[in-house]
Amino acid sequence: MKSHKKNFSETLPGMFRLGAGLLPRSVLDAMETSEAFVPYVQQGRFDQLLEEYRELRIAFVRQDVFTDLYCCDNQLPAEEIVRQSTCRTGPAGLLVDLGADYWIVKEDPAAECSVWAEKIAGDKSPDPEKYREQKKSIPHDGKWGHSHSFSYYAASVDEVPWNNYDIVISLDISVPYRIIEKARRPLWVYMPGDPGVPTAKRSLKRPPGNYDISLTHGFRRHPVRPSLGDRAIEFPYTFLRRKTWEKVFFCRELEKKRGIMMENHTWDLLSSAEKAEYETTGPLYRPKGSLPEVAQTLNRSSYYLRCGGRPIVGNGLVEAIAAGCVAIGRRSEFINRSLLCATALIDDLQQGIEKIREFELSSERLDRIRGIQGNLLDYYCFYRPAHELLEIWHRIKGPRHFKYTAIHQTITR
Repeated sequence: MKSHKKNFSETLPGMFRLGAGLLPRSVLDAMETSEAFVPYVQQGRFDQLLEEYRELRIAFVRQDVFTDLYCCDNQLPAEEIVRQSTCRTGPAGLLVDLGADYWIVKEDPAAECSVWAEKIAGDKSPDPEKYREQKKSIPHDGKWGHSHSFSYYAASVDEVPWNNYDIVISLDISVPYRIIEKARRPLWVYMPGDPGVPTAKRSLKRPPGNYDISLTHGFRRHPVRPSLGDRAIEFPYTFLRRKTWEKVFFCRELEKKRGIMMENHTWDLLSSAEKAEYETTGPLYRPKGSLPEVAQTLNRSSYYLRCGGRPIVGNGLVEAIAAGCVAIGRRSEFINRSLLCATALIDDLQQGIEKIREFELSSERLDRIRGIQGNLLDYYCFYRPAHELLEIWHRIKGPRHFKYTAIHQTITR
């Protein structure tokens, strides 16, 4: 493992982040979508980062009771595992780029492993047992190509060789505290299934139990929340880069892209007249079907538009930009708005159609914004979080890891 020292270009953003906390919210909002100082990661930097990760063993683990992501045999190739998602693309970069092993585990009886139920606490009649029954059903009744349920693929947490890993990323609290207490080689990372539940909010300040760090689901340029402690990092649920998407979903040539992918909330708000006006620029689509089907629709779309509805995290935004769409939207409707840029901001649906017509008249302008948004995605949704995770591993576990390995080799000789 190479010496991990930060150069000035990597230290400067951290210094700036501290100073940004003193700025008014209105200024920070403008900075989040600025087209000045857009980070660009040269291929050599990506190669260096991935080379360091190749020396580590990583596990990504989730419980069978969690109904999103990959329902399949974990021995499949990483790209195929991602295509077997029941809904979202999720942290595909962990598997495809960082080579993480994928584990589905049974819900352990330890109390902390049931905190996932916080996400249904606000339901009219919350019923954890009814929710648990879903793990025994084949997702979407097999219509999307799944042949077994999540529980079919699930292993006991006691069967997984945790001490073989350097980093374990747990979606919700999939691994109980008693296991972590015994398996001290890995860096134990908590990733909430829902960033809005109480455990996830508390984890911004301090990870749950004896987990080492927390991930936020965020990908903001300037994460300056007062509650964000030094054991939490901005790390998106949809953790990937453009090359990850290309490997999994075989993105088509950009010059053949045409049409608009409408975000679901926006589609539902559009009148027939508004849809007809948008269709003058090309075909309209909405997310529909399996993940590979949605991905192929994004691959043939030129634009992704969101204008109307409650604020969203922006996982669909990430997927759209990864597929080469130019994302257009209202800034206030995205919790994470860093991938948008000033040229693509709108205030209402009428401005949306005007913006698309402007882009259609200038391929150079369209390509410029597509390039800016793609560079933002590669940096904030892959390079920065991957770099910070590696940095924390070096800080917390690196020396212990080498000590553990040396002792283990001595014992097994």
